[in-house]
Amino acid sequence: MPAPAGQLYVGGFHLACRRAAAVLTTPDRILIPSVPHGLLPLDRVIAPYELRMGQPGSISPAEMRRQGEQLHLVDEPRVIVLAGRAYTDAARRSGRTRPLPWPALAVSAASSLG
Repeated sequence: MPAPAGQLYVGGFHLACRRAAAVLTTPDRILIPSVPHGLLPLDRVIAPYELRMGQPGSISPAEMRRQGEQLHLVDEPRVIVLAGRAYTDAARRSGRTRPLPWPALAVSAASSLG
């Protein structure tokens, strides 16, 4: 059943990343990296899905870049990605043909666990 993204993602690693994000910023600035949807605000209603990064239907690095531009993340002095390896790798690849959309991209040390 569709629900806000912040309620659908309930895995232990995701929740640990969310707790860390809550310390670093306000809820309105937290985005969830979603395989089929890309960057989601916590209140965006989506349907549950079963999909892993890299499978057909996954968001492309180019689309992640466009989302970052549309969300004006290019104007941010720093963007911190707290996510598993597949997501942080996708964020890095989003700048393969041009510089990354963010002036600084910090990746969680825990990203090697995902």
